[in-house]
Amino acid sequence: MVTENRVRIQKLSRRLNIVAAALLYGLPVLTLLYWISFNYLPENLNVWASVPNQPISIQIGLQAFAAALVPLSPVLYGLINLRRWLGYLKDGTIFIEQTAQCLRSLGFALMFLIITNIIFDVLISLILTQDNGSHLGHYIELDIYLSDFFPLFLGGVIVLISRVIHEAVDLQQEQSLTI
Repeated sequence: MVTENRVRIQKLSRRLNIVAAALLYGLPVLTLLYWISFNYLPENLNVWASVPNQPISIQIGLQAFAAALVPLSPVLYGLINLRRWLGYLKDGTIFIEQTAQCLRSLGFALMFLIITNIIFDVLISLILTQDNGSHLGHYIELDIYLSDFFPLFLGGVIVLISRVIHEAVDLQQEQSLTI
């Protein structure tokens, strides 16, 4: 018997799955477009202090895109797992081992994001300063904010929820075997 709440879960998961799919396919394209059109963007979209009002070559733009794939990778991996989890919810299968595994992978992807963001900051500052026209040469720009730790915390919470679901699945299996 399908409850009203389960119908709402299925409907919302279907909608969120569409959004996650758009992000999964759109983020790499938008990232590439950002770096290819970097010279033509309004000044407020240039958040890199390394290149104030200085055009970058296509080669540097492509290198910057390659560097941007580092933090984009766990995001895309997380979106893939999110879509899988939402697919299970859409089908009405909530408490199964696969949903716990999807959530666990999503949580670890979020936690890994802080490391990839640090790697990206180092790479992008080196890439953007390789042709800066000054005699300073390369320099590393690294910014870490308190908000950068939120995905780490959220990822930990999601991993905890996955363990709770795993425990619920185990209890459900034990209960089905009990006479």
